[in-house]
Amino acid sequence: MIAGGGNIGKHLSENIRENYQVKVIESNEERADYLSEIIDNVNIINADSSNEDILLDDDEKPSLLMVVMKQWQRLDKIISIFTHAEQSGIDLSKIPTLIIDDEADHYSLDTKSNSKTNSKDKNSSEYYIVEQGDTLESISEKKFVPEDILRNLNGFKEDEEIVLKPGKEIMLEKNESTTHRRIKRLRQLLPRHTFLGYTATPMANFLISTVNNLSPKSGTVLAPGSLYTGAKYFFGTKENKSKHVKLVTSTLKYSIACNNFKAPLETH
Repeated sequence: MIAGGGNIGKHLSENIRENYQVKVIESNEERADYLSEIIDNVNIINADSSNEDILLDDDEKPSLLMVVMKQWQRLDKIISIFTHAEQSGIDLSKIPTLIIDDEADHYSLDTKSNSKTNSKDKNSSEYYIVEQGDTLESISEKKFVPEDILRNLNGFKEDEEIVLKPGKEIMLEKNESTTHRRIKRLRQLLPRHTFLGYTATPMANFLISTVNNLSPKSGTVLAPGSLYTGAKYFFGTKENKSKHVKLVTSTLKYSIACNNFKAPLETH
């Protein structure tokens, strides 16, 4: 089931329809009619995807796919959906969720992680005021922040026994880059989730602090598919080079204009 029949939903449904029974829920009637005409073997439903009555047939187990651009305003909209669900009494801890982050080293990571000047900026950091009976463990469970991160943020040693006095401020998160914080907030809203990141350049992901909420627990190398065309395909052998690379030996002369000034440029 795909919520939204925009370009991403359209292309996704076209690519997976041969292997899956696909439903696309589109709220715009004109767009839904258009999709019905051009896409075969896909069930197009003109409805509001937030209406749970249309999400599930009697004999189906609920499953919802959301495709969203990794941009903080878009992520805010997804966060608002789950925040509204939680406020309406839905127990999100009972909803198993898979979050897939494509190009996981791009935008996702905290670009302010090494910033020292504003790490405790009151306007950007979030604090919790200790109440009677609070412990690091209870605050961790209440605010969905791992205990090792709480220790790291507040300068507590790993094995140090901490006694918290009522009224004390405990930092829950420091100043962070915007998209990174939105991803973290989404994960905090969905306690029963798995976060899976994909990237061809994972160096930054493995080098970040182990207490960072996006520090990977494991990594798996995936072999490229049969249709993959990378550097090896174009430059790996002499035969491939001869097919895809053309050596330009002639001298090209042309002019570049900058306002009213023209200068000849030669390239080899």
